[in-house]
Amino acid sequence: MEFKDLIAELRTILAPHLGVFKPSNLPAIAVEPGPPTDPQIEGLLCVVQRVPVNDSEPTTGGFYHPDELVIKLITYPPAVSLDKALRLIQSNFVTRKCIYLPPTSQSREQARIHIFNPIFTSKE
Repeated sequence: MEFKDLIAELRTILAPHLGVFKPSNLPAIAVEPGPPTDPQIEGLLCVVQRVPVNDSEPTTGGFYHPDELVIKLITYPPAVSLDKALRLIQSNFVTRKCIYLPPTSQSREQARIHIFNPIFTSKE
């Protein structure tokens, strides 16, 4: 799946659960590297990062890139629950692993979902 297609799909399936960037009121979905453009977030933030797993390997018709996508869900006030958004991601994508981090006095409630996303490119 292309990166831009994944972002569009996440925007669609998570629409009822996503928070917003303030003051712009844009959906709280961001791509790493780079911080979100608005520093204030209300509700659930979704951050997507592409992580190369290994070096590219040649195939008979091109190259194989074993990439992985990491989707981070982070809660911000007002209080939101990330469990519904997490279940939606797990039911719509093939996940490799999911790491849940409960809230502490120093960090927000978070989940990190790893999705295997191999990419094949042609030699042409």
